Amino acid sequence: MDDVQYVGFWARFWATMVDIVLLLMLIYPLFYLLYGSAFLERSCEFSLVNSVINFILPFLAVMFLWKSKGATPGKMLIKATIVDEKTLQSPSTKQLFIRYWAYLLSALPLMLGYFWAGWDKKKQTWHDKLAHTVVIQPKKAYKKKSVGSYVAIGFGIFAIVLFSALMVIGFMLQSEVIPDGDLYTKDKLPQSVLRELRNKNLLHEDENLTYYQPESLFSYVDSATVFTQKGIRYFESDEQAEVIVWDFPFEEIGQLKLESESIALGIELVTMKIYDNDGMFEFANALSLRSGQAEAFMKDVQRTWEKNKRN
Repeated sequence: MDDVQYVGFWARFWATMVDIVLLLMLIYPLFYLLYGSAFLERSCEFSLVNSVINFILPFLAVMFLWKSKGATPGKMLIKATIVDEKTLQSPSTKQLFIRYWAYLLSALPLMLGYFWAGWDKKKQTWHDKLAHTVVIQPKKAYKKKSVGSYVAIGFGIFAIVLFSALMVIGFMLQSEVIPDGDLYTKDKLPQSVLRELRNKNLLHEDENLTYYQPESLFSYVDSATVFTQKGIRYFESDEQAEVIVWDFPFEEIGQLKLESESIALGIELVTMKIYDNDGMFEFANALSLRSGQAEAFMKDVQRTWEKNKRN
């Protein structure tokens, strides 16, 4: 113990915060891909997929890091290592397994098991005591930092900032302040957006909206494709904030081609091409839908177009 020291509560606390941020940065995108803007609510539901993401994947990741590096990224930042209490060598897999699941016992009585490191002689938490492990670091860990340490600290700060930004964006998505990138139906689109569309004459009073897809990441009405029972309308705002509109009533569309393909991350891309009654190409656009929605969407739009043409 001449060259090493036990790691105290506050150093371990901040290391844990870094680990939590990095973990959430990994699992939140997975939940967003699965559930869209409702990921914060649905990630708490009990299901096999949620259990794998919430419990199994973190367990496997942490066990791998503990076995291979002796620490998670947060502890690596402060050059801390988990070791056997008596030998100060790498713990056994059994010890690490016990230590991981003993986190639950440390957390149950108002996190008392974690706070125990604040006054314990060896700075052990309850999960350390149950697994017979301690967390140590070189005594000069804070006095002399290598270039790698500064890079690691910089990465940790970057991770926290990035995660905070993702949390803000996630909150805005959840609160419907910004669009989630999916194709909206009338029932899903916020009423405030419908009112704004009508106020700007981008959705007429005698039209019933069927589908709507914003193209801007942070605005519902900067640019979008509007589908109604009477036709298709595309609009976008130019640099002077003037709105340019392309209007295609179904009865004036000679040919409507819709084709879909699956792309990465469970998204289907629908390519739409519009031709006039003389067969001349007029307009093309690409719409992104969550997996499984494309076929029903294309059939509905095609059916509405054909019905208007017959009438």
